[in-house]
Amino acid sequence: MANYTQFAENLMTVSILEKSARALLTKNPQDLKAVADRLLTLVLNGGSKFTAPFFIVADALPDAAARVEAYRDAARYSASGSALKQQAVAGIVKHADALPDAAARVVAYRYAARYSASGSALEQQAVGKPEDLPQPKPARPAEIAAFVARFGTPAQK
Repeated sequence: MANYTQFAENLMTVSILEKSARALLTKNPQDLKAVADRLLTLVLNGGSKFTAPFFIVADALPDAAARVEAYRDAARYSASGSALKQQAVAGIVKHADALPDAAARVVAYRYAARYSASGSALEQQAVGKPEDLPQPKPARPAEIAAFVARFGTPAQK
């Protein structure tokens, strides 16, 4: 029975690694996402040998939002203070800059700050990032007056 269990475990390992390689070669976003999710599940269930493949596949996701989401899931579900959690937080910080929307970047940095070790360099980096983002310029009185002249105010309608 032990040989069968070992055989089944080895077969599963080969299967997920083959799927990972195939997804990396084809760069199919759905396959990459599915494999990243499966690898993360295996890692969270004690399969530490799948940690490196998870990070490789997560980094290969074509969309910054998908990369941040994969790392966010890893940070959310990993054990507090674990190396996996800190690597996941580093991945969030690394890929958040590539998010096209400033609001999404702020959310990602807040998430990274929340899950990073208190007082760590990662926490300081995540907390400082939103301050680096461009702030919206306040409307000037002339622009407001032109808008009101063109469209009126709600009270005038």
